[in-house]
Amino acid sequence: MMFPLYTLAYTGALLAAGPFYLLRGRSEGKYLWNLAERLGRTRPDLGGKSGDRVWVHALSLGEVISAEQLARRLGVEGRQVCLSATTKSGFEAAKTGPGSSRPLICFPLDWPPAVNRVLQAVRPDLFVLVETDIWPNFLAGLTSRRIPAVLVNARLSPRSLAGYRTVKTWWRRVLNLFYRIGCQTVLDRDRFLSLGLDPNRLVITGNLKYDLPQPPAGPPVRAALLAETDLPDGLWLVGGSTHAGEEEVLLDLFMELRKHQPGLRLLLAPRDRRRFESVWRMILERGLPAARRSGPHPGPDLQVFLLDTQGELARFYELADLVFVGKSLPGPGEGGGHNLLEPAVRAKPVLFGPRMHNFPEMAALMVEAGGGRRVSGPAELKAAIVELLADPARRTAMGRRAAETFQAHRGALDRTMTLIHQALAARKVRAA
Repeated sequence: MMFPLYTLAYTGALLAAGPFYLLRGRSEGKYLWNLAERLGRTRPDLGGKSGDRVWVHALSLGEVISAEQLARRLGVEGRQVCLSATTKSGFEAAKTGPGSSRPLICFPLDWPPAVNRVLQAVRPDLFVLVETDIWPNFLAGLTSRRIPAVLVNARLSPRSLAGYRTVKTWWRRVLNLFYRIGCQTVLDRDRFLSLGLDPNRLVITGNLKYDLPQPPAGPPVRAALLAETDLPDGLWLVGGSTHAGEEEVLLDLFMELRKHQPGLRLLLAPRDRRRFESVWRMILERGLPAARRSGPHPGPDLQVFLLDTQGELARFYELADLVFVGKSLPGPGEGGGHNLLEPAVRAKPVLFGPRMHNFPEMAALMVEAGGGRRVSGPAELKAAIVELLADPARRTAMGRRAAETFQAHRGALDRTMTLIHQALAARKVRAA
């Protein structure tokens, strides 16, 4: 056990928080749904090994989408792939996604007995972590078995970096357990270096999100989606991955703008499923003709549509004439922004607020290319929406530039696969 003090603290925290999670689990259906698997009591049956077995792990929904690309490529190469996710939304996406026939396992709690049980059952030849969800005892368990671990699509936000620096020496030990870390950007590499990591472990591979498959797009796809959902045609403003405070801003702007744009409609997609009901009440309190994805099909007078499902936003961006991406306006919460590429790949003009520190390079590229626009707050957001709704040619040009930015930065998947091949080769050398 490489981290005894951490293990004592982690075990104490589990015991102290146990009653809280038990109550929440019973009332909300969270936390307890996979507890036996996370403790290693119910072990995955993956059958016999026939070649390299690669365990790919993703934290939640967004990371699962990136992980799926890696898993698909590894499968094409003849590797045995198993996929895990930590959150229930990520697990459900992996279970119902395009690779749903692939073995799906639950990531263990970072408690040595649970780690040991699960690693004994899975017996991976390589562990691939997508973006985040770093657990010291799990990495130590891999190291003790001479199983290489690679962190891919890695990014380090200012907030995470500040947290790591409070116990810099300890985190340096943890992060140096990775065989290699594939960073999204030069800035991310520099942040890892500032923690004292071995520079030979750090490689710039780019962002896997740029390598998302090109989805069907264009007027026929939009028309088919309108027909499928009974949503009315018109000018659609889409607020994607919104957080607290942003729905109010968009609803108030919408009500004001609709006086001059009677064909304008608003789609809201809150990021957190726990806020679906409160956002729905917010819409109804304003007396707006509205419908929600989980409810009956809307009528022709619909003005606001609530996308209260997860995993569908990328497809519904096809409706948009203009997109605002959330977690970016000044307000409550830490901000940081969300992925701009899902609307960009569909050639949609994108607006976002000033708080994009989780995606600084992506935001800068979109602004520089003219495919996206950063606004300082609600007043500037309103001005940008008014300007762009009145100018279809400018919207089209912005959307085209957004798509060109997406296309120009592809290639991270190939570079990441090269990193994985190197790690598998190193495993064979160690075992020889």
